[in-house]
Amino acid sequence: MLIVLVLGRWLMPKGDMSRDQLSQLLMVYVGLGADILDIFETFRDSQVKTNRRPKVQEEGQSEPAKPGRAGWTMSCCSSEVWSLLLTVGLQDGPFLIYRLYLMISERVLSQKMVFFTCKNILIVLLEVYRICVVLLEQRNPGGKTESWTLRME
Repeated sequence: MLIVLVLGRWLMPKGDMSRDQLSQLLMVYVGLGADILDIFETFRDSQVKTNRRPKVQEEGQSEPAKPGRAGWTMSCCSSEVWSLLLTVGLQDGPFLIYRLYLMISERVLSQKMVFFTCKNILIVLLEVYRICVVLLEQRNPGGKTESWTLRME
């Protein structure tokens, strides 16, 4: 199914996307698909399959939502930063947390689990780095960003 989706998107008309953007999108699809397939494989693991977690909170005991300052938070960052934050918070972050939970708490270890956990750590770090770069570019719109140097003394 993953192969059909990636090939189908590749063969579809590009629209306004450049070839560079399309290739990046296809690589993201392949990486995300591999993550999802691995998560489903972990559900079949006997240690994961037999573990029944207790309910943390009973139904009807949730706290009411507090009004926030949504107007301010929505305008503080560019759409690219919001996109990256959503990707970390809803996609790569949960994959990483789930895998770390299985490795640390449930002691589910395999080469594949270690590989995908390291991959997720690297992806989250790269996304956080990209967020920092975009925010620095927004602060200094002249195009010249500060250079960071590491001095060895």
